[in-house]
Amino acid sequence: GRRRGEGGQERSVHHPGGDAGSARHPHGWETKFVVEDGELRGSTRL
Repeated sequence: GRRRGEGGQERSVHHPGGDAGSARHPHGWETKFVVEDGELRGSTRL
C-alpha cells in the first residue's frame, strides 16, 4: 500500500517511520527503497 506524502511526494508504509513523510528522512535511506520498489519516484529529491 502506498500513500501520497507531504508536498506531493510518495511514501511507502513499508518504510520505518514512513508516516512522517519521505522528505524528513536521509536520502540514502530513501534511495534504498526507491531502488528496491522501483515505484517511489521523487523521494530522492531532497
